[in-house]
Amino acid sequence: AMSHEICKMVVCALVLSVAQYCLPVLANMSESNTGKLQVAQNRACRLILKCSLDTPVKHMHSDLGWLTIRERFATSTLNMFFRILASHEPKNIYSSIVPVHATHKYSTRLSNSCSFKLPKPKTNSKKRTFLYRAINLWNALPPSIKALTGPNQFKRAIHQL
Repeated sequence: AMSHEICKMVVCALVLSVAQYCLPVLANMSESNTGKLQVAQNRACRLILKCSLDTPVKHMHSDLGWLTIRERFATSTLNMFFRILASHEPKNIYSSIVPVHATHKYSTRLSNSCSFKLPKPKTNSKKRTFLYRAINLWNALPPSIKALTGPNQFKRAIHQL
């Protein structure tokens, strides 16, 4: 029988690394497919920890230090958005990011909080685009996290949310 640590390393190397690599593409999946991916991750948790079906998923994720699929999507999207803001690349995405303070001349709480104007979606598919999701997630962050300048500090901070 495989030990707990070896089983965890195998699952992380063969399953989660592929899922992590594909997150930017998978992040706009339907809720149905996201649910299927979450079920697969939950099964991996049960396999590693040798838990029964009545073990709460939150406990298993906590024991392994894993994020849910939706949390993985959010942190991946925020990390990529942070890199875009820091590097100004790719230009086509960076040029579409408009700070709230640039949209009007009034001083408001939102205009002083490093927030960005959310594009107006005409369809639900627009809400699943990277830029819409990224700005929506970014604007929901506390100002202290938005003010971080180092990518590693930012990554740690959003992982702890």
